[in-house]
Amino acid sequence: MSTHSDLASGRFSCAMGNTAMDRQWEALGKILEEHGPKKTVAQWKTVWRDFKCKVRARIADVNGANMATGNSTYAPPLTELKKKVLAIIGTASAIDVPSMEEHGLEV
Repeated sequence: MSTHSDLASGRFSCAMGNTAMDRQWEALGKILEEHGPKKTVAQWKTVWRDFKCKVRARIADVNGANMATGNSTYAPPLTELKKKVLAIIGTASAIDVPSMEEHGLEV
């Protein structure tokens, strides 16, 4: 996904955006089949959507723990994979999520 940033964000600015996105999903699906389980394009889209959602929720937990007073909550640091996904989707994709630098994370 890091090499398919338009696909990762779901935003294509060309007139044939949906067609271009479908072609990239097909190409990405073939690449993923070589390294993992066989899934349809719809299944890979679902995997990506769900994982992005989990990363957003996780960074919101980290953000909430960092904003809490009294050191009463602790959120373990993000895994390397989740850091990569966050770098791809950007912190602006979640509400009230500060930049990775504010969390002490490197991109």
